[in-house]
Amino acid sequence: PNEAVKYWEAVESEGIGCSVNTRNLAIHAQYIKKDVEKARALLNEALKKNPHALFLRLELIDAEKACGASADCVLGLYLEAPREQRDTFLNRGMLAAYMAAEKWEEAAEYLRTVDRRYTDTSDEAGWYDFCISYADYLIDHDRPDAALEWLHSSRPNPENLTHVNYPEEYMYRHQELYLTGLAYKMLG
Repeated sequence: PNEAVKYWEAVESEGIGCSVNTRNLAIHAQYIKKDVEKARALLNEALKKNPHALFLRLELIDAEKACGASADCVLGLYLEAPREQRDTFLNRGMLAAYMAAEKWEEAAEYLRTVDRRYTDTSDEAGWYDFCISYADYLIDHDRPDAALEWLHSSRPNPENLTHVNYPEEYMYRHQELYLTGLAYKMLG
């Protein structure tokens, strides 16, 4: 690896390096040298060279988290991604980042613009979790009508995602059912 690093560094010093070269240096820094801060800086540089590199962005997000980045910083990295990536491969992580940053309203507004048929959030770990968690947030803020809207939109999944549209008895729905009952009780 050290011989390869010399070549990568030489290319970088000449200013002709590409994002792959810079990423290689970052991976070496993170996993061989155990220098996550340097890896984060190199991954940032690599992503500037190729802002459409999906997996490079995911590596940078992981490095930022390893360095203790704030939830807002992590969310910002997701939001800087091209829309096609945000609406598909990055959607689940972006929802988690919205929730970690406690930006529920912004996440809800964003999700209203996403076609669920093509997202990575149509299983119980993404879209469903967000809807239930957001409904819980809304109930805590005395908004039972809005909570019911999100509880009802949590199911069913789009027809084209039949691999995740389990029969209801297979779902762990206790929180959903509890929140639905609580919202109706709040409404009187």
